[in-house]
Amino acid sequence: MKAYDNVLPTLFNVTNGGGSVILTTTDNSSLVATGRTYSYDSHNGTFGQFIPGVSPTQGIGAGDKPLQILQLEQSSQFRSNVGITELTGNKADVKITIIPADGRTSAVITLDDAHGNALQPNEFRQFNRIIESAYGSGAQMYNARIVVEVTGGTGRVSAYASVLDNSSLDPTYVPAQ
Repeated sequence: MKAYDNVLPTLFNVTNGGGSVILTTTDNSSLVATGRTYSYDSHNGTFGQFIPGVSPTQGIGAGDKPLQILQLEQSSQFRSNVGITELTGNKADVKITIIPADGRTSAVITLDDAHGNALQPNEFRQFNRIIESAYGSGAQMYNARIVVEVTGGTGRVSAYASVLDNSSLDPTYVPAQ
């Protein structure tokens, strides 16, 4: 087992940033990778979340069943961020659909070459306050669902959400299924 603390500044000389880390092996391996992101609070304590590593086989490609991210919220108490990443070093076109609990007025975010914003090889992208961004400031939504679908390209994609408490900033990790 090998643990790396403060990965961004110690391994990559980055003091303010984020993204995904790609781990590879020269041969087939049973490598397991995990991460914990955190920040310090005003009392020098930490708050953050555990994020499991994913392999390319755990992602989806064009023609695969879409990923579902459940129980998301945008309210005065909570907000939801969504992260997606390309896992194989290949470009992917992605459609993200936000579906409210009543299922009536879905919003769609399209990432593709036609819009000039396709997900690039090994790229990580985070959508902060994704529901508010799609539905406008003041949007209130409970028990929303997000569908992530690869619509083109040869890349494979994984996704997750973080539901953050607006008071404490404590995040809850929500895996795509």
